[in-house]
Amino acid sequence: MGDVLVEVILDNHMEVLSDGTHTYHKDDYSAALDLTVVKGLQKLYPIKWTVLDDDINSDHSPIPTEVGVSGSGVVTLRKDWSNMDWHKYEEQSAEVLVELLE
Repeated sequence: MGDVLVEVILDNHMEVLSDGTHTYHKDDYSAALDLTVVKGLQKLYPIKWTVLDDDINSDHSPIPTEVGVSGSGVVTLRKDWSNMDWHKYEEQSAEVLVELLE
């Protein structure tokens, strides 16, 4: 099912807000099971995604997601590999590669 979910997210150009923080806790086991995805919101509004450490009588932690509020101010840049200018990359990395090989 994970492969199907990844395919849906990629095919629809969606963005994952979840950052890997554990959202599920059962006895001694914790995992990042809950996933929050959006489409196009991050281009229009700042989004703050957090996991609260509150006891809500559930195995899952509450995940408030605020749209249109200032977050931490830290922007994480990610490569858009599907639209990468590979020719430009090859030109810029050729000299570095030669140095590494020597």
